[in-house]
Amino acid sequence: MREALGLIARRPLAFGLASAVMLALFCAALQVQPPVLRFAVALLLPPLGLGAFIRLAQAADRSQPLAPATLLPGNREVLQVLGVAAIGYGLAFAAIAAMQAGSEAAGLALMPGQLADQRWRDYVAVVASWLGLPLVMVARGVLFGCSLAAFSGLLLLLFAWFALPLSQLGSVRTWLALRLSISAYRLNAHRIGLASVGALALMALAVLLTLGLAAILAAPFLGAMLYVSYREVFLGQAENSPVQAADELRPADVVA
Repeated sequence: MREALGLIARRPLAFGLASAVMLALFCAALQVQPPVLRFAVALLLPPLGLGAFIRLAQAADRSQPLAPATLLPGNREVLQVLGVAAIGYGLAFAAIAAMQAGSEAAGLALMPGQLADQRWRDYVAVVASWLGLPLVMVARGVLFGCSLAAFSGLLLLLFAWFALPLSQLGSVRTWLALRLSISAYRLNAHRIGLASVGALALMALAVLLTLGLAAILAAPFLGAMLYVSYREVFLGQAENSPVQAADELRPADVVA
């Protein structure tokens, strides 16, 4: 977490602008009318932007420039994100449906009003009014941050935490990247497990308590975390590289 935040601090404007554009696109895409499409946008659009922040974190670590066009997801990246989401959310929704069926059979089904505590709804209304924020924007900001936290949780639960940076930064084929990620997760489970889950829980809590304002930091933080984890496990570099001045960069390090 320390090294990830350090990389963001090196290029706060680039990370901030990229995150703001991503959040704006998310809010615009949620304007679609069919509920199924809105549900798909909420689940899939934020994770599709994580690759941009992985590459931006690498550029910040190596003191390299990064063209804006390289922040766009490629076809393989989109397929990987959709594959993880399809498997992870499919299993999660199947489990939820099974539990709901069991609770209804036992007479324990929740009413819609029970899904959110009244004190939480009162807190949201009061703070949103104090900040002058419309409730719809608050809901979208919270949804954006929670979507990223949920997808990152899937990466952990499916042992695919390293798969995205391996394929994007290491040019590893998808299935090989997944196999390497599972092996790396198994070998480092004592460090990845509770620590990573704790970091994601803290991020989700920050998004909720700030009524979505912290969502602007969610994607940069997760992308930098993925990069730092990959760098330490696969490249053996635990700490960020020293910052290099422009005239100190080698010609091979400069991206056209």
